[in-house]
Order: sequence, then structure tokens, then C-alpha cells
Amino acid sequence: VCVGLRLECVTIDALHALDLGVAAHILGNIFWDTIEQKLWGATNQDANIALLEADLRAWEKKNRVTTKLQGQLTKERLRSSSGYPKLKAKGAQARHLAPYALHIAQRFDKGNKYDRTKIAIAQLLCKLYTLMADGSQFFAANELGHFEEVGQRMVLLLSSFHTQAFRDHKK
Repeated sequence: VCVGLRLECVTIDALHALDLGVAAHILGNIFWDTIEQKLWGATNQDANIALLEADLRAWEKKNRVTTKLQGQLTKERLRSSSGYPKLKAKGAQARHLAPYALHIAQRFDKGNKYDRTKIAIAQLLCKLYTLMADGSQFFAANELGHFEEVGQRMVLLLSSFHTQAFRDHKK
């Protein structure tokens, strides 16, 4: 027992837990999926990555994004050393890329369960960021309940998404 330590004094570090953790994996998976499926229309990964980056830059400009992804988008930035998709970006950059991930998930939606799950995960990630931006440092009881609900739904969807990927032998 730790005398003086109270649970309400412990906080989750959103930068590391969300921006550089869960969000980086979600963004990497959505972006990499467009590369793997050659949805940008090119025949190889490098060309599809270049087209993804061009689309991202146009989207940033159109939407007047102030916190842009710095540096070139490469295969190494889209995949971790273990081979799993994970976007390497700074926290604020990842946070501001969530709406773009939702945009391309919707853009390339074929109406199947896989694509609809991707969209739902991206929507929930955007919702988490909206709740965080709209709230104060400390959530009111109703805000906390909504945050918990959105977070739990996202974890359930991610779990089913990864289970299916494992079954399909996909990284």
C-alpha cells in the first residue's frame, strides 16, 4: 500500500498512450492497407506511397492543417521494425492525421465488413480526439462516461480487426 497515493492523482499520458501508441498503429494500418491493396493505382509500394503522400499534402493544404506531417513519407515510416504497420510521426502530427485516415478509409470503402470496421475505428479515434479537445484537463462525470464508452468500443473493434488479420496471416 502506498500511503498518500490516490487513484485520481494518476493520469494516462495521452501523448505516449494514444498519439504515439494506439493512434500510430491505427494510422499506420489504414495508410499501409491502401499501399498493400494498391488503391492509389500504382504497381509497386514505393509509387503507391508517393501517391499517398501527394494526396496527404493536398488534403493538408485544402483543410488548412497547421500541424503537418514533417519529412517524406516512406515505407520505413509506415512500418515498425517488427514489420507491423505503425506510423512514425510526432504526437501532434498523428493527432491531426486522424481525420485524414478517416477520409481515406471512407474514400476506399468497398462496403465490406473489413472496410466498415476500418471506418468505425477511424471514427472512434477522431471522436476520442474531439472529446479531449473539447474537455478540460479533468472530465466531468458525463464526459468521462462518454470517453470510456468510445475507448471501449475502439478497443473491441481493434481486437476483432487484429484477430481477423492474424487469421488471414497479415501483418
